[in-house]
Amino acid sequence: MKRIICKVLAYISVLMMPLFIATSCSDVDESVNDSNVNKPSVTVVSVGQCLGGNTRSVSSADNNLPVLNFRDYASLSQTLVQLKSMTVEQRANYFKSIGFVNAEQFLSVARKQAEDIIDIEDDAKFGKALKQFQQTYDGVLAFDETDAYNITPYLGFTDTDMEIVGNIKGYVAVDSKLITPKNKEPNINEGNVYLVGSNATLNKAPFKPTFRQFKNCQMTIRKGRHFSRLNFGRIVEGNLLTLKMVTKKKRGWWNVEVAATYSLSLGLDSKDFHHINSVITHEKVSGYYYCSLLPIRLLGGNTFDATVKNFKSSAIQNPGESGNASFKNITII
Repeated sequence: MKRIICKVLAYISVLMMPLFIATSCSDVDESVNDSNVNKPSVTVVSVGQCLGGNTRSVSSADNNLPVLNFRDYASLSQTLVQLKSMTVEQRANYFKSIGFVNAEQFLSVARKQAEDIIDIEDDAKFGKALKQFQQTYDGVLAFDETDAYNITPYLGFTDTDMEIVGNIKGYVAVDSKLITPKNKEPNINEGNVYLVGSNATLNKAPFKPTFRQFKNCQMTIRKGRHFSRLNFGRIVEGNLLTLKMVTKKKRGWWNVEVAATYSLSLGLDSKDFHHINSVITHEKVSGYYYCSLLPIRLLGGNTFDATVKNFKSSAIQNPGESGNASFKNITII
């Protein structure tokens, strides 16, 4: 494990300015700093430095990992609010300016590497790159153990706040006291659930989905190694009619999830319900994207018809398929 962490630390150094330098957070907002307090609102230190050698709560291999050490909880809260208001690119630029790589950025780089590996044509070079990739991130990031051919890396914890302010283990510190993620289980294939609001906007739901896929109502668009798939089903929580979308890049059996946005025109017809609606996702999501449309009860029965027109994925330009499909007598299960 120590050898793996050393490799990762060496890789991080390529992405960022030298670590472990006390750095002001004034670039986010001057209000985060208090001119009457000498201690800066946030510094970049190592886990070991932050805890003064008291690392019983973490693995000894993590001692040298960088971590953000906030002056107090108010500084952490204010900075987190401001970082959430930024785009992913803006957050990456901010962290680069203070010499830190957060979990979000670290995972993004690893996923880009996985996509690049899938593109390698030569079998020998592919095998060598894949082995090196797996050795580098083994024990650092998580992988889907139910699909040996899925090389998509995931964070080893589930905590949206720690993805932003935490290091690759999800650690952050306040006044030299280490805070660990709320959920230390990897966020593998849980997906992102979005509910269609009254104004046709998509609002992220605060729960993990339990998805029941309907039979014989799936469509796929593809180009080259990329494919995007759409399935109809329902989310048990709330009994909601839901579209499940995902984009992947494949090389034989090997595959990696790709971030994408989606758009389509959807027509729904049943005994008591007739509706046409446009579905457009604006947040680029890597992995499964669940778009919950309406409560199943509004369909007024156990079967319905659906028509999809112009299903598009931002990851696939000019796909071979039209993105159009019709489904008759879909049975709700």
